[in-house]
Amino acid sequence: MQRSTLACAQRAVHILVGAALMYTALHIFGDGDRRDAVAILSRMDLADLRVVVEHTHTAPDGSLPLSPELSPGSQQEKPLPASSSVQSREPESPVCVARGRGLDTSEVAFGILTSDRFVATRLLSQQQTWLKQVRDVVFYSESYIATLPTVGLSPPLGEELVGSGAWKNFPALMDLYRRFPSHKWVYFSDDDTFVYVRNLLSRLGHYDHDKDFYLGLYWTPRVDMEWKEVHIAYASGGAGYALSRALLSRMSTTMRTCHKNYRRWAGDVRVGKCVLDLGVQITPEVGFHHEPHDKYTWDMSGGGFPYLHLSNRASAGITAPVSFHHLTVDQMHMYYRMQMADERGPRGELFRYDFAPQLFKEFMAFSPTLGYSFRVLFGVSVEVAHADHRASPPQWRRDFGDPLYLRRAVDPNGGAQQPLRFHMVIAKVPEIFHGDGCSAVVDDPFRLPLRKAAVIAVQCAPCKRLDAPADEPPGYNRICDAWKEDECTLKILLSLSCPARQVVHAPALDVGSTRNGHDLVFRGQATACAEPSRLLRPYEHADPSRPAILHISLKHGDLSLDEIKFYTSPAWCTASIVHGDLSARGTLLRHAAGGREIAVACTCLQHRLPRWPQPGQAHPRAAVRANVTVAIRPTGFTAAVFSYLQSCAVEPTRKDSSSLSPVAASESI
Repeated sequence: MQRSTLACAQRAVHILVGAALMYTALHIFGDGDRRDAVAILSRMDLADLRVVVEHTHTAPDGSLPLSPELSPGSQQEKPLPASSSVQSREPESPVCVARGRGLDTSEVAFGILTSDRFVATRLLSQQQTWLKQVRDVVFYSESYIATLPTVGLSPPLGEELVGSGAWKNFPALMDLYRRFPSHKWVYFSDDDTFVYVRNLLSRLGHYDHDKDFYLGLYWTPRVDMEWKEVHIAYASGGAGYALSRALLSRMSTTMRTCHKNYRRWAGDVRVGKCVLDLGVQITPEVGFHHEPHDKYTWDMSGGGFPYLHLSNRASAGITAPVSFHHLTVDQMHMYYRMQMADERGPRGELFRYDFAPQLFKEFMAFSPTLGYSFRVLFGVSVEVAHADHRASPPQWRRDFGDPLYLRRAVDPNGGAQQPLRFHMVIAKVPEIFHGDGCSAVVDDPFRLPLRKAAVIAVQCAPCKRLDAPADEPPGYNRICDAWKEDECTLKILLSLSCPARQVVHAPALDVGSTRNGHDLVFRGQATACAEPSRLLRPYEHADPSRPAILHISLKHGDLSLDEIKFYTSPAWCTASIVHGDLSARGTLLRHAAGGREIAVACTCLQHRLPRWPQPGQAHPRAAVRANVTVAIRPTGFTAAVFSYLQSCAVEPTRKDSSSLSPVAASESI
């Protein structure tokens, strides 16, 4: 007995030390720019840690019996009908994404001005693209929109017809201030604005949210709706502006007065004036754009730096773009698909490479072999000139201006350790070149149906610049080579310092043991990832006569679930969804429909318990305590995997096992 106690104590020390090391690693290796910000909590760690904590209550059969001090649960919620689930003996592991050192999306609240007439167009496009990376967003309209987290606003008297809802800004900002009291920043924009979320977080991260900051695209004074010149500098509302928590706190005491006094002006002008009344001026930022990218002339010289003037020149040479405005639905989707390269991991994880920091950067080189100069505007176009760009500025011809896709290029015969490469494909513009069809043998299925296109092969390693002097060393951010691969393909080899691989969870997804709770899953991953202490105090459902009610909710948007799986320990217990028409596959969650409930029942085989009674007799032990691991797989995201404890009802003895000994019964399962 003493030897067994000593062995368990040693095991407990080893596991607790391992948990501490895991927690430390999650924070030390949180630099998303240099490392994979991923830590896998092993199945053994999760199960063994709980066994150690409950060692004094472990039953002789190895299960987790109910603690005597726990009373039966009192959950009274009526479960939604649900279907069968998939049972497996091999549990999945939760994939924890370590928190990076920079600003996180959970620290920024987003407000969007809209109208119900744009639900099926602009708003749907935002939800299908950049808003998938956002957790906290509120839409502000003249009326409540049932399918969105909307706040319906009413215009003040006399402004019913003014400026497409210019009066909405102050009521919306006051609501954001009250709704998200702990968020560091508020970002406000229109429903036809696209935001590169990673780039926005990077820019805001350079400023202290505890100081007064009003960031955005510097906008010049202009004639207002009363035909009077407004002599103030303000941030363009269409490009989006950001307010720090400190400044918003100060504005909370003056916004009502501003809303009353500043009327018949554009909404962003009103906000600028209210900020100026507090003695705060706009901090101009690079990267915020009031128009789509094709309204600007792009270069690498830093043109368009928005201090005290406006310009039709823009550049990603100083910083990557943060936003574009006045966009069509197609443009929003184009920006998003040329930004992200996704792939699935061995356990179904969704890995993502976010190229937002590299977008719109300019790369030029001259090919002596082909006799052409090439200018790549990363993500959107490839231009060609029949001259050496180094001798004099050439007349560029925008041959390739129809961006198709960006993806990870994987050689099926290359093995597991093949170098990291990506393919960006930009097709010829058919309306300019009278068609873009061609005929060639291409082994890339993503190119079908075949079009004339430039394939930018991105390698994540340094190279010699195509037109570099012989003594120039290899480096990044340059064109390495260019050649005509076939009659349909111009191939350009480009060297980049590629983004780190990220694990993508559904940021709007929560799961809790109570309605609208998130003690089990928070922002699409196990809450224990953010709070490792939950490994030592998991949620427990202690009433075997009732199913455990798990509440699934979305902060905004829609989310399709591919499947829901359950795993139990001990393995001779089974967890499943009961009362069922909730499909384990193809379930669509809608924020507008409210939270969903799944009722999970757990049963254990009586003949696996030691010293069971004769068939037909009740076992003196009415419940078995089991560890239940749940894997919820959303479409387009990594599975949310979490565990909790549940007391399981004991099934009656089966006739076909009544004559077996406990050992034989164990071996038969």
